[in-house]
Amino acid sequence: MLETPTSSLAAFMASKTLLSKPPILVGLDAFIDLGFHVVAKREGPGEAYQCMDSILAWAKILEDAAGKSMNAELIPIYERMGGNGPLLAHGLGQLGAKVTTVGAFGIPGLPVFPEFQGLQRYGATYSLGAPGRTHALEFPDGKLLLGITNPMEAITFERLITQVPHLAALLESHAALALVNWTMLPHMTRIFEGLLDLLEGSPYNPQKSAVRFFFDLADPQKRPQAQLQEALKTITRFETHGPVALGLNLREAEQVAAVLGLGSVQDTPESLMASAQALRSRLGLSYVLIHPVKQAACASAQGAWCLSGDYCHDPVSSTGAGDHLNAGFLAALVAGLEPKEALGVALSVSGSYVRGVF
Repeated sequence: MLETPTSSLAAFMASKTLLSKPPILVGLDAFIDLGFHVVAKREGPGEAYQCMDSILAWAKILEDAAGKSMNAELIPIYERMGGNGPLLAHGLGQLGAKVTTVGAFGIPGLPVFPEFQGLQRYGATYSLGAPGRTHALEFPDGKLLLGITNPMEAITFERLITQVPHLAALLESHAALALVNWTMLPHMTRIFEGLLDLLEGSPYNPQKSAVRFFFDLADPQKRPQAQLQEALKTITRFETHGPVALGLNLREAEQVAAVLGLGSVQDTPESLMASAQALRSRLGLSYVLIHPVKQAACASAQGAWCLSGDYCHDPVSSTGAGDHLNAGFLAALVAGLEPKEALGVALSVSGSYVRGVF
């Protein structure tokens, strides 16, 4: 049965539990996001226009334009910090966590780009290179992200250990490590392997936490299935060093289920819970989180749960909603909440974010 969230965001933040916890280490990407609405009809200058009301409507226009010519009008709505890592770090920081962020914030040794300077109020930042850029076409039912990702090719394990001093000690002094956007960082699997080597050879004792590692793949469709399989196997190895959570939106869950030979993932409570549990069991992970637009499910060894979110028909911005949902889930687990309670916090954070109040 689909339930509503059982733990409010206000109550979680009022508890201030995260203040007593060690920092959370987040990385490794960074993008500058430029958001746009797509114009469907224009009746006159200025605000006299209607926005495209769905991705499907836009897709039909594009299909009709095949073999012909067309133009499209974009309305700029924001230019701001982007990337899965920075947005996740921001969400964690807003929830009261101390956060160390590693990413592509600018040329190492120079001041970070202005878009990322706000992260410094949550904790230390380490830059690995120049950020990418994302042009986000926002619709009421989702978004299309058009990324310039080649700066991410410079993010390697060798650069990571050069730019982040005492990385092994840093790993062990933090409550959790969150590594996101595997898809757009071509060297990320090698980075996973390097971090595992550091953990295996480290003299430090890991911090005790309900979740030690968090991973988000970020739509792996464009990557070869063999590479995705290798990444998933490598993520599983982190369980040796502490509990692992894998966050997936519906599209990502479908792709991971397909590459593992599991059944289809449907946007129903029953399917989401069953799929989360099947993925968790097959991968040998402590937690799997699946979050479509209107609801979310998670699974652990204790069971599976699905909660409905407070769906927003007119979001201020949907870009970053998944990252903030992940932030709520991770923060709540680090704070010691049970998975179902963490799911409620996650949905509350995401819902507040898309309304522009978080």
